[in-house]
Amino acid sequence: MKNKVMFIALLMCFCVLLVAETNNIWMEDFELAIKHAQSYQKPIFILFTGSDWCRYCIVLESEVFSQAEFIEFARENLVLLKIDRPQNIEQTEELRAQNAMLFQKYEIVGVPTIVIIDHEENVLATTGYYAGGASVYVDHIRELLK
Repeated sequence: MKNKVMFIALLMCFCVLLVAETNNIWMEDFELAIKHAQSYQKPIFILFTGSDWCRYCIVLESEVFSQAEFIEFARENLVLLKIDRPQNIEQTEELRAQNAMLFQKYEIVGVPTIVIIDHEENVLATTGYYAGGASVYVDHIRELLK
């Protein structure tokens, strides 16, 4: 019994760390993302999402963005920027204004939409939900970046 409790406790800690790890790789500040992209010579992967209400946004987060394979690929190859329009999550007025401006700038009409740009803000590719899990999605992004 003691071993089962210990195993469950360790499993819960791992899950919390994985969620924290996933959240730490996403930026929300556009200007900071541009600076990182310039410094590290990486493209910016902009996720336009409705994180708490959009079904496919939630599925994409669960199937792809929270998976180790995507996280490892992103760390090595991308600057991740999340532009969220939630219904029930508080955001600062500044963040809402930035996100609204970016939705307009990149002509986003539906979510999830992913726009990949270079550090000079040139659009390299646009995509969205892509079924098949993290491995398939990483391959899809690699193709888009060729």
